[in-house]
Amino acid sequence: SSTSTKHAVSTDNGATFTHYTSLPADYYYAIAYGNGYFIAGAYSSSTVRRSTDGVTWTGIAGVLSGGSDTMSYGNGLFVSAGRIPGTTVSRSSNDGSSWSTTTVSGASPVTSCFTNGKFFIFNSGSATNGVWHSTDAITWTRITFPISVSASSAEFYGTDYIIPAYSAATGSVLL
Repeated sequence: SSTSTKHAVSTDNGATFTHYTSLPADYYYAIAYGNGYFIAGAYSSSTVRRSTDGVTWTGIAGVLSGGSDTMSYGNGLFVSAGRIPGTTVSRSSNDGSSWSTTTVSGASPVTSCFTNGKFFIFNSGSATNGVWHSTDAITWTRITFPISVSASSAEFYGTDYIIPAYSAATGSVLL
């Protein structure tokens, strides 16, 4: 059985990568950078990992209510969400040292992003399609679309938020 997880770090803008095994074994699906820290969350663990260089990691045990599928940073907050336990979003305002959890009714987020002052969380799968947004990661508002879609990112341009999505009925769409 493996006792570590390989990860890669680039110090030359992505031209080359060095592989490391300093993360304990787990499925690390989520990472974000902000305020001088990388914060990594694992799919099956309530522990987050924190690093200033992406090489040496410190574990902060039991701070998430479940595993992390996605991690974002913005407005001075790290935000983690995942399918386990499903309807919760966790946030940290102190660089991952402690986290608080909010229940988001109907959400089962697998991806997230931060753009133009808002966090977005995205469900995946035909039974749980949905997109929510929040400025503080406490109060979440569901976005209603005219068709059922699966989306996983958002970007801001000028005065518009653009969300690429897929609809089983119509194929790819921009919302």
